[in-house]
Amino acid sequence: MDELNQLLPNMEAPGFVLKEKLEDPDVAMILQLLHDEPDLKKALVELHLMAPKRKSFYSDTITTFIKINKKHKDKM
Repeated sequence: MDELNQLLPNMEAPGFVLKEKLEDPDVAMILQLLHDEPDLKKALVELHLMAPKRKSFYSDTITTFIKINKKHKDKM
C-alpha cells in the first residue's frame, strides 16, 4: 500500500481525465459508488496499475462474479 501511496499520494485529487459527459447516468453511478466505497476506489487504482495480463485476469474475474450474482440472487 505504501508503494501505491507514493505513486498516487492524494487519492482525492483527480488524476485521470473523464472522457464521458458527467450527465451520463452510468458515470454518475460509478462516481457515487467510488465515493461511497473508498476501498473499491483504491482497488481499482491498483488494478489500473497492474500489468495488462494480470489486469485482464482480475477484470474477467470481477465480471464473472457479477454474472454469477445476477443468476443466483435468490441464493445469496
